[in-house]
Amino acid sequence: MFKKIAYSVLLILLLFVPVYLVFFIYPKKVYKINTSDYFVCEDLPFEIENIAFENDVFCIEGWIVRRGESQKYTRYNKYVWFMDVQTEQIYSIRLNPSDQKRRDITRYFDDGTDYRESGFSLKTTLDELEFNKEYKIYLCYQTEGNNLLSDTKYVIRNKTVEKER
Repeated sequence: MFKKIAYSVLLILLLFVPVYLVFFIYPKKVYKINTSDYFVCEDLPFEIENIAFENDVFCIEGWIVRRGESQKYTRYNKYVWFMDVQTEQIYSIRLNPSDQKRRDITRYFDDGTDYRESGFSLKTTLDELEFNKEYKIYLCYQTEGNNLLSDTKYVIRNKTVEKER
């Protein structure tokens, strides 16, 4: 009996650690990525409700959807991409799903699709970025192996977030 309990506990721990790493550690780090596999997509509705860079902490909140696609299955497939304007090097960080259910977005589109999980939020440092450079901010929506980008029209310049000129 003791062996069964010990094996069960070990199995649970082995399953919990990767899940913990993927959903709680990974989203907090900015990764430099090498990809040309993305599409700038004009038909990804989104809204940035709050964006700021204060006291070395970058904050962003809002929502993004792909019309007709339930957010239930894509809630962890949303990222912020920072693209170096000069080199086009991309830095990526996963957005955290918002704790707030976005029933307002489901009502807004009113097309029979559940968009309650469309919200996101993120607070993190951006230590990997060089702040003497300019970075364009994109929202990345990953689906079916594709990186779909929406240009937020925001940039980071000298540790401040501004609307593009």
